[in-house]
Amino acid sequence: MDKITTYIAVLGVVILMFYFGGVIVDTPSSVLLGVLLHPANIESSPFWILALGALSILTSGGIALGFYIAGKPDMAVRVLLIPALLSIGWDIVAIFNSLEALSVLIATILIAPLLVIYLLSLVEWLTGLSS
Repeated sequence: MDKITTYIAVLGVVILMFYFGGVIVDTPSSVLLGVLLHPANIESSPFWILALGALSILTSGGIALGFYIAGKPDMAVRVLLIPALLSIGWDIVAIFNSLEALSVLIATILIAPLLVIYLLSLVEWLTGLSS
């Protein structure tokens, strides 16, 4: 748990830097962050992204409730975090695509290692190897 927490904190800072730099604009996280920073924009935000976010939260909440009732509260917490973790991965891919338009070499050198390490640590955390 320690490794994934540290890595998500680092990626959060990187994603926020790219968000405020205007690189990522069309991901679910950027739309939700825009709504949080400017609540008046909720009417102009894409409905399907907000609906998909609400649907994923409700679905993962139901699955987590099932794990909690079955006596596995640690799995319930992990299932609740899956939509947020997938959203972070989506943002990293969006940053990679934006940088790839400028230079494939820069995108590969800067972002590809972040994405690979994120995916490996996420798989390790979800399988319970580092819990």
